[in-house]
Amino acid sequence: MTKRALKIGAVKSAEAWARSFLWVFTNQRRLKVSPDELQRAVEYFASTRASKSECSAAAAFLDEYEDLFQSLDKTDSRLVLVGPNGDGGYWTFNPTHFSQVLSGGAGDNIDFEATMDELGCHVVIFDPYVKALPRDIPRIQWVKEPLGKTRGSDRGLSLHEACVTAGFRLDLQTVVKLDIEGSEWDVLDAQFANLGQLIVEFHNMHRLHDKDFRDKAARIFGQLREHFVVVAVRPNNYRPLVTFDSWAVADTFEVSLVNRQLSPRREIPITQFLPDNSADRPSIMDVLSRIVPIESSTVE
Repeated sequence: MTKRALKIGAVKSAEAWARSFLWVFTNQRRLKVSPDELQRAVEYFASTRASKSECSAAAAFLDEYEDLFQSLDKTDSRLVLVGPNGDGGYWTFNPTHFSQVLSGGAGDNIDFEATMDELGCHVVIFDPYVKALPRDIPRIQWVKEPLGKTRGSDRGLSLHEACVTAGFRLDLQTVVKLDIEGSEWDVLDAQFANLGQLIVEFHNMHRLHDKDFRDKAARIFGQLREHFVVVAVRPNNYRPLVTFDSWAVADTFEVSLVNRQLSPRREIPITQFLPDNSADRPSIMDVLSRIVPIESSTVE
């Protein structure tokens, strides 16, 4: 390719990038785009300009941890969708086994937390960004503190601090659910090997071209691989796929992981690529009817 052709290509790319941002800023009010979303958009577009070596490093990372993104067809009767089919519903392994739920992020739907409460769990929600919980459930405790550091702020509880606040122990009876818009990377950069179940929405996979982000992800994914088994993967189609060499990965995806001590079968990950945003959700009896209790001998 000639130097002239390269210059023309660079100009066209810059023009397309500028037009995209102009459209976003022009329509910010109509789209209700927050400053965080704008910053994320800037980062996302920057990732499309990553160098070949940066893309190759991101692709190598995805090759290394490919098993954490696998989606197979088989299901396990102990795996149920708790909450709605769309946002706010989470694939959960044997929910009747657990006694504590530490939930990061309430948003406008707490059907998951409400169901776990009805199943007998002590539920504590951490979310300072809502004026009120969408449902008034007296037994559910609401802590108006964020989990993890947010953009531009050092405020935020660590996983250990959140457990102390909730009065929980990080043990096999505890479920931690994190839907905290990117702060999960800060929360999980800690020791969590003794958790029973982890349900987390990972954001910003476009940042894998950045070495510091990749190193943090490696620490987290390494601990997940050593102590947990993936039982469900659900890519989110809210944002476009991110490409690194031959890899195309969802920028945001939900994953449910169960501690290996609870003996989940490795062949049960499933995926629902396009979330169904219907309001239907299973009743408590629907959930209970699909549960096969964990054998007590598998729990230490």
